[in-house]
Amino acid sequence: MIAAACNAIWPDYGRAFLDCLGSVYPGFSENGTLMSIIGDTAYGLVDGAVAGALLAWLYNMVAARDR
Repeated sequence: MIAAACNAIWPDYGRAFLDCLGSVYPGFSENGTLMSIIGDTAYGLVDGAVAGALLAWLYNMVAARDR
């Protein structure tokens, strides 16, 4: 979110990073509007929550096996 917000102010800021994110997330938009910054941040939060839940599930499965 910070990189996208700074990119909206200074168009060259974080361009390579945002291009990388655009190649990973299929719906990622880099147009620098407030709605795209909020939407892309929500996209990242959902991705992080799903990845965290899967990692916690895997950890709990392995930890239960060691008991």
